[in-house]
Amino acid sequence: MTGITYADLLTTAGQHLVTGATHLRQRPFDNPAEARTALQDFHAVLDAIETHTWALIGPSRLAGISPATRAEPVVARAIAMVDGMRDLVGADRPHPSTLELTDRPWALAALQVRGASDLLAVHLGPWGQQRSPDAATIADPAARDGALVRVAGHLDTLLAAESALALRSLQAGLGKVEVTRALPGLDGNRAHATGLAHESGVAATSAMDRVRLVGEPLRTDDPVLHAGDLTHRLRQATWALRTQPDYSVATLSDLATTGLLLNAHAAAARGANLTQNPPTIPPDAAPLARRAAVWRDLRTDLATYQAPGPPDPHIRADVLALRDLLPHLAPLTGTPPADPRAATLLHAATGATEEIATTAGAAFDRLAASGHVRLQARHLTSDQLGTDPDLITAHVTGATITAPPTRWKATTNLWSAAAGHADLRFTPVEQSLAAAHRTDHAHVATRTPLERSTR
Repeated sequence: MTGITYADLLTTAGQHLVTGATHLRQRPFDNPAEARTALQDFHAVLDAIETHTWALIGPSRLAGISPATRAEPVVARAIAMVDGMRDLVGADRPHPSTLELTDRPWALAALQVRGASDLLAVHLGPWGQQRSPDAATIADPAARDGALVRVAGHLDTLLAAESALALRSLQAGLGKVEVTRALPGLDGNRAHATGLAHESGVAATSAMDRVRLVGEPLRTDDPVLHAGDLTHRLRQATWALRTQPDYSVATLSDLATTGLLLNAHAAAARGANLTQNPPTIPPDAAPLARRAAVWRDLRTDLATYQAPGPPDPHIRADVLALRDLLPHLAPLTGTPPADPRAATLLHAATGATEEIATTAGAAFDRLAASGHVRLQARHLTSDQLGTDPDLITAHVTGATITAPPTRWKATTNLWSAAAGHADLRFTPVEQSLAAAHRTDHAHVATRTPLERSTR
């Protein structure tokens, strides 16, 4: 399932539902056993949809919601469309249908919907606690409403085949009592599903569609997918700094290198030649080139700090791997990418760098405010020294001191600029990038800051 998104799972489920319904209408069952298997698969999809619907609703949205009050129309109708399903399909957990792996269309549809439920569980804890940077998207009521509309469409497709399934089962020799028990007539559920599937003002697509699993293995057999997976993993690793602080400026420097790499190569994918002096930057690539210059300035700024703790080895390894991949996907000479997917990847990745800057900037603020960030006083400017006699003495003697707020807040401003919260025009494009790329593209992401020992 590597690389599969929430939208992929639900789209594939819908395709399997249509395939199953088509097969049902095209040919009768050969024997009663085949009919019972189809009924089992039908119940499997019902169970999967019921479970996923409740996963999308969540306990936090239930208070005061019912088909009568309609405090939240989408949620109220979703509750009504799955009403009574658990009594029909059974409450055993795991559901018996999950114990058999098969390639029958409806069974596969149930598997995909269950996979979507598992995907949500990876990002959100049982009480709504966030486990990833995508958790906020998944918790967004509008995104969940869009998913409920799509799931309602799947249920409508399935229940539209209920009458045909009953007829085929009777034709195969099953008794009327057995068929009625398995298919009691879910017209009421279908009415709510149909209404929700056509709910006005609610889109069946949302930002949730792009959500992927966390902790997937890298796809190393395809350079574009490999670079995308590395970016995805670095984004997740950065988010984890919120709950698992890394007391190393070297790790933050590696993340700054990530921002520089992705923005510089994204600019090159749009025709910027960053190996010239001065670089050639077409208008379409200028915003990305300016952002790359800010990331470069940030990485240079971080190099003046010292902090306890070694760099995160996993983040550093991923940054080095990304550094080696990107020149092959989008050379800094401005040569158009050989693989058109590379431009799409880099365009999406620049958005991830803004998230990285926001989260890493907050981590730096927390680290600096706690007094864990130190530097040699000679790196302070006259404005940062002010009239403080201790700072002036340390500057003269070259002593190492705790970074004063006047110094580290300047770094915070760079993090904000990299995140898109400031005007990036303060750094001239030609001067900034020319200083970074005086000879060739290797200077855009020089190995020195990554490979130097921790201060």
